[in-house]
Amino acid sequence: MHDQINEFKEYIINHPVDEIRLPIFVFNYYPAIDFAAFYGSVNIFYFLLSNCGSKITDDTLHYSVIGGNTDIINECLKVFPVDKLCYKYAIETHNHKFLEYLFGQQDFNIELIHDYYWVPDYRYGFPRLVEFQNLKFMFLLYEKDKNSTIPWCSAFPQAIEILNDKELDLSIVDYRKTSILHYAVHFDDNKEVIELLLSRGVDINSKDKFNKTALHYAVTNKCKGIVELLCKHGIDINAKDRKNKTALYYAAKLNLIEIAELLLSHNADINIKEIRGRTAIDIAVKRNCKASLEILLSHNSDINNNAKDDKNNNKPALHTTAIYGHRDIVETLLSHGADINAKDNENKTALHYAVQHKYTEIVKLLCSHGIDINATDSNNRTALHYAAANFGMEIIKILLSFGADVNIKDINNKTAGQIALDIPFPSIARLLLPKTEFSDYSEEDEEDN
Repeated sequence: MHDQINEFKEYIINHPVDEIRLPIFVFNYYPAIDFAAFYGSVNIFYFLLSNCGSKITDDTLHYSVIGGNTDIINECLKVFPVDKLCYKYAIETHNHKFLEYLFGQQDFNIELIHDYYWVPDYRYGFPRLVEFQNLKFMFLLYEKDKNSTIPWCSAFPQAIEILNDKELDLSIVDYRKTSILHYAVHFDDNKEVIELLLSRGVDINSKDKFNKTALHYAVTNKCKGIVELLCKHGIDINAKDRKNKTALYYAAKLNLIEIAELLLSHNADINIKEIRGRTAIDIAVKRNCKASLEILLSHNSDINNNAKDDKNNNKPALHTTAIYGHRDIVETLLSHGADINAKDNENKTALHYAVQHKYTEIVKLLCSHGIDINATDSNNRTALHYAAANFGMEIIKILLSFGADVNIKDINNKTAGQIALDIPFPSIARLLLPKTEFSDYSEEDEEDN
């Protein structure tokens, strides 16, 4: 805003000030005085205050801190005291002049800062002030209360300047038990800080409230250099978080090929199962992470492990990929020796699921690799039964070409053709049954269906 006071005066001749609402943030409209404070339009601000009956609110104070105009801020402080949102906006907008003013006050209240910076940013899992990278604030706080910068200051590479201070208590953790080392591993250019912390005896295997070590976070933040550094210093490569997930599990989940290889080179256990029984290979299959999968398979992982699906049913990896429709993953698993005829706890093979989900190309692939075309599940249903129930004409033709038995009956004594007739899918019934079993259907009946 350009603080064009004359144009503003002319505008309000025909527009009552108390009716003016202007957008500061999307979908939010505020009084003109807040708008002036937000943009630091000091002339308009004082005009509204002196001539238009506008009132300063605590919102006006907060927006003045964002706007950064000292005169407007001082005017607002005559009406409202500094609160934690003043610190929030000063930190996030790098209003260093105001921060210096706050830190210099005799009634400076550090608890207002604590209220702000212990609140995590949920996108990243650490305090918002780290996201806004306000170095000036970090050094101001260090001068006021050294240990108030612990543990989060280690997220700044420049913190090396203060971390040499022997008076700092490096054992301080935040409310999530996040240590100074946990914060340090969020950025790949922070190796010098990490080396310093480890040289000062910081516990490399410390865990936060989620039971995660610094290695878990280094992996999920895709910091290969930090992962390598932690491994070199002997961090527990197979440490499990509260869901029993290892760093390798997360590397597989995120398809981080180089990091997965690095962890495996340091003897990461490829067959550790998380709480639902999934290994790194299972999550790579589910997420369609082919590159990670091939690396894992080259290290003798248990390819036929049974993991629990989202409904708590046991599923081999081949079943999982058939459910999600990842043809390339199916091919990769088969080429590495996956048991093509393995069954889950419903006695279904991967073919049953590929048919149910109408993945024609996967059906072809499984059949061409010699899967038992007539395998039955717990209800004595074959893949052909499911194809008939799903009106899968193309899949039915594929199954028949590979020798599917049309005479197998399910638990209800129904063949696939009889299921199609009951629904009714006359065209499929005609393909699977003798004419006598659907003679009551005419061509018109089929068109209606």
